[in-house]
Amino acid sequence: MKITNAVSLSEPKSVGVKCAWTEYVKFLPSVSVPTCWSEQERELLKGTSLHVAVTAKLAALDAEFHAFKLATQNIAWCRKVWWDEKRLTFLDWLDCDAWLRSRVLQLPDLGLSMIPFLDFCNHRSFPNSFYDLDDEGNIILIHSLCALGQNSQVIEEITINYGEEKSASEMVFSYGFVDLDRPTASWMALDLKDHESLGDDSSTMVFVRAKQRLLDSAPTLLLIDMGTSVEWTSDYIWLMCVNHEDGFNIQVMQQNDGSQHLQAFFDDQPLLNLASLVDLLRMKPLWPIYQLRAVTLVEERVHRQLADLNESDALCNEYNSQKIVGDQIWHVSQNLRTLEKALLEKTLLVLGSQVSLI
Repeated sequence: MKITNAVSLSEPKSVGVKCAWTEYVKFLPSVSVPTCWSEQERELLKGTSLHVAVTAKLAALDAEFHAFKLATQNIAWCRKVWWDEKRLTFLDWLDCDAWLRSRVLQLPDLGLSMIPFLDFCNHRSFPNSFYDLDDEGNIILIHSLCALGQNSQVIEEITINYGEEKSASEMVFSYGFVDLDRPTASWMALDLKDHESLGDDSSTMVFVRAKQRLLDSAPTLLLIDMGTSVEWTSDYIWLMCVNHEDGFNIQVMQQNDGSQHLQAFFDDQPLLNLASLVDLLRMKPLWPIYQLRAVTLVEERVHRQLADLNESDALCNEYNSQKIVGDQIWHVSQNLRTLEKALLEKTLLVLGSQVSLI
C-alpha cells in the first residue's frame, strides 16, 4: 500500500493514509540482482551455481505473484488500483523482492529485519562501522573508532559488512555484486537434479526416486573452500552409495491415523537422521569402498559443472564483444565465474589426492 501511495501520480489513485514510510519508499534505489536481469544477461550465469538458483527463484516469484493476485483481485481497492488498470506487474513484484533481499539484515534475536537508514549503508570487506542491539532492543550503528573509545576526525562514508560468511554466489544473488578483492568463492552449492545419471549402482529408478523422497529439500552437493583444502558435504551422495546388498532399504510405514511415509533402514535399524548414514558407513569394513563411490560421484558432478562453465565462456565473450549486456553485469558475472571456476578446479585436485589415498 505504501508503495502504491509513493508512486501515485494523482491523489485519486492513493489508498490509505500517507506517512513517513510512504516517503521512505521513494528513496529506495533499483537493485541489479540477477532476478531483475534480462534473459540474455542471465545467460552469463550459465555454468555457475547461480544459474539454477535464479531460474528456480524466478519460478517461485511468478507463482507468488499469481497467488497474490488471486488473493486480492476481489478486494475493491486492490482490483481498482492494481489489476483493472494493470498498474501492478510482475516486474514490480521483482523489484519488491530485490528490495527485500538486498536490504534485509540478520540481527541478533530479531532475525531478518529491514532497518531504515542502516539499509542505506554500503558494503565493504573491511568496514568502518558495525551494527548491534542495545539493552532495550534498539538497533545501533557504531563506528569502529567509537567502539575503541576514540573519535574520528575524518569525514567518510559509513560502511558495514553484509556478511563475511556469504559465498560469492550469495553476494551476487542478494546484492548484485562481488567484492573485486575477494580471494575465493568461499563455498558453492551444486544441484543434483540429474541424480539418475550419477554412478551406475542404482538397481531401479523406483529405488532412486525413493531415496530422493527421503530428503526434506532438493538434493545438493556443497563444496566448501577451507583454504588449504576443500571439503564437501551431501546426504544424498551417501544415499547413492548404498543399495539393498549393503543393508540399506526403504519401506512404506503406516501411521495410526492411516497416513503413510517412507522410512529408511540400515542393517535392519531405522535411519532416523540421514546425516548419520556416513558415520554408520565409517564403522563398516567396506568403508573404503563406500568412500571411493562417494568421491567418484562428487568428481563426476564437479567435472560436469566445470565443463558447463568452460563451454559457456564463448557465449559470454560474444555477448560482451557485441555489447549485448551492460558492462557492470558483465564484470559481476565474470568475477563470479572466475571465483567458482577456481573452486571447482581446486576441488578436483583435492579429490584426486583423496582417491590416491583410499
